[in-house]
Amino acid sequence: NTTDSVVITRADVNGGPLSKIIYVNDAFTLMSGYLPEDVLGKSPRILEGPKTDQAELDRVIGCLYAGLSCETSMVNYRKNGTEFWNNFSVTPVANENGLPDTWISIQRDVTKEKTDEIRKELFNDIAEVFNSPGGLHDILKHVLEIINKNTGFSISEIWLPDTYRRNLKLFATRAENEAGIRFYEETKSIRKIPKGEGLAGSVWEMMDLQLLPDLQDTVDFFRRDEALKAGFKTAIGLPLISNGTFIGVLALVGVIEQGSASFDITGEDLGKFLGAEIKRKQLENELDQIFNFAPDIIAVLNFKGYFRKINVAACEFLGYSDNELLSEPVSHFVHPDDREKTMEAIKISKHQDISHFENRYITKSGKTIWMSWTATSVAEESSIFAVGKDITARKDLEDLLFKSNSLAMIGSWEIDPEAEKVYCSELACAIIEASANFKPDEETISLFLGSNNNRKQADQNNKIRLEQLENWDEEILIKTLKGNLRWIRTIGQTEIVNGKCIRAYGSIQDINSRKIAEAGIAEATKELEESEKRYHELFHLSPLPMWVYDFETLNFLDVNKAAENSYGYSHDQFLNMSIRDIRPEEDLLILEKTVSDNAERDKAFQGTFRHLKKDGKLINADIKTNPIMFNGRKAKLVVATDITERLLYINTIEQQNEKLKEIAWIQSHVVRAPLARILALTDMFSNSGGLKKLANADIIKHIEKSAKELDEIIREISVKSDDSKKII
Repeated sequence: NTTDSVVITRADVNGGPLSKIIYVNDAFTLMSGYLPEDVLGKSPRILEGPKTDQAELDRVIGCLYAGLSCETSMVNYRKNGTEFWNNFSVTPVANENGLPDTWISIQRDVTKEKTDEIRKELFNDIAEVFNSPGGLHDILKHVLEIINKNTGFSISEIWLPDTYRRNLKLFATRAENEAGIRFYEETKSIRKIPKGEGLAGSVWEMMDLQLLPDLQDTVDFFRRDEALKAGFKTAIGLPLISNGTFIGVLALVGVIEQGSASFDITGEDLGKFLGAEIKRKQLENELDQIFNFAPDIIAVLNFKGYFRKINVAACEFLGYSDNELLSEPVSHFVHPDDREKTMEAIKISKHQDISHFENRYITKSGKTIWMSWTATSVAEESSIFAVGKDITARKDLEDLLFKSNSLAMIGSWEIDPEAEKVYCSELACAIIEASANFKPDEETISLFLGSNNNRKQADQNNKIRLEQLENWDEEILIKTLKGNLRWIRTIGQTEIVNGKCIRAYGSIQDINSRKIAEAGIAEATKELEESEKRYHELFHLSPLPMWVYDFETLNFLDVNKAAENSYGYSHDQFLNMSIRDIRPEEDLLILEKTVSDNAERDKAFQGTFRHLKKDGKLINADIKTNPIMFNGRKAKLVVATDITERLLYINTIEQQNEKLKEIAWIQSHVVRAPLARILALTDMFSNSGGLKKLANADIIKHIEKSAKELDEIIREISVKSDDSKKII
């Protein structure tokens, strides 16, 4: 009545196989497809096939002939040729001479458990490869090798969409034998296929797994003739998906028979996992491109003051090769007068999240350039990440402005209404380009009154109405007496007594040089604003949800489109919320503690938290934060990745595996004892001619006891099996 397969074998005294089958139960027929008449008198090795582990089989045989029980799992084959994983335990039974000549085997189909185990190991191996350094092409070639090894396919390939997402491009391939290598040589002209055509194109169009069990009967496979020539029979196409977005296609080709466990491994979970890893690597590559092609210097320094990594811009600005820059301390390239303060700035950067400083570098050609640095430290890596901007032009303009102010002429003027006198200093006359014998008058002074006061002068004789003047301080553009335009700063005021002006006076300053210099600064500022705009666009066009929140109030300051789409709130709604509003109420204490801890350290942070969407749905989010300055305010930049499905899948598999391990142990160990006693006692009944050590009544009593014990065990297994299903 057991649901497990039972096989009893006995040594062949006539020199036949090692042992022959003398008994199988109905469960054996259900599991293997073999009827009793198919196997009785034959070797149990009838279940073996190409993938059966012969080394493990030799170990089992050695244990049995040593009189030891053993247990193992290996690939066996059903009568129809399909493979399955067979977990079996074998117990030897000694004859009257004390030598084992009969073996009782309890067997169970564990294909699903082994497939889950293999899939989990496959995912771990793939993740390890993706976390290693290297380009996406080399990583995918290694991943395809791992997939072939675990599934038994002969060739595998990755197809990715082109820039315009109109065609698929063959991005990476892997062949495991000479036939596969020849296949790719003969089909090297096929490197692009449109959507909806061929195996990969059909997978893209259908967004579902496509199986071609027999290439002989398939016309849609572009390279069918070459595949058949190579001896391939089966092909499978799997869509690679990340967060519902199509990433590419995994195609596998080989001689795998339909019904093989290999098809169970290459399912939807593999497509999602591989798609997510490819997408993550693509984003990393895009960030590397930003690093390498950024117009400003991006550098990583260690705490000893050496560059560890630099981008191309650093080499272009300083004129040195990357090897030269990495082999010498930073101070070697700094202007001698700035070396001490530069090393001090590096020390300060170790203990501050964000620091700013300026210094001068000497290029390889001997030119001095000014750099403005923004740096942040990562203590765990003993590194400082810094972005440097060339501010030489700005410094030159500042120097010019300083000299202009130092050499600026400031002249004075005065009007005495009672004496009807107008006075202009020599410098004031020079500013307005007056001649040597010039006699100033009120018309001359009207040049200095400022825009508001000039509008109030309505007297046609240009008579200044001193009582109506307002005190002023303006920078205005005037036309000198020689007809030239010149910028001046004019300051003036009046003294009024009893409603009558008794004195008006002020000064003018030639600021023409400074204004010209400021025009240059304005142009430089415009370039800086355009650079900031490019970085702003990177934030809003990122496919990952990102936001900036105020360090003190926790209010949202900015969010990108991906965050709006993911959480369901509009941009305006976000800006009226704080990060507390996207946390479930029961998690707010955790949030407050996390914020408090980070307020003390104020460093980069990563962790996993529960977030609440607008529709009330809870998700698990992987959070990475970095401190920044946002519009002059201390803030945090957050990148959020939804890992809900990944955690749910991993937890479900682990819980199910634990239950199944417990059931497997009970079935393979606890069931064996009462079952073995029953089999031994029934053998006593059948051996009526021999000497019995127990009376029939005692034998029946022992059988009833063992049957009750077995019934209790089976009940326990049923309960645990129900619990395992509830996990799923």
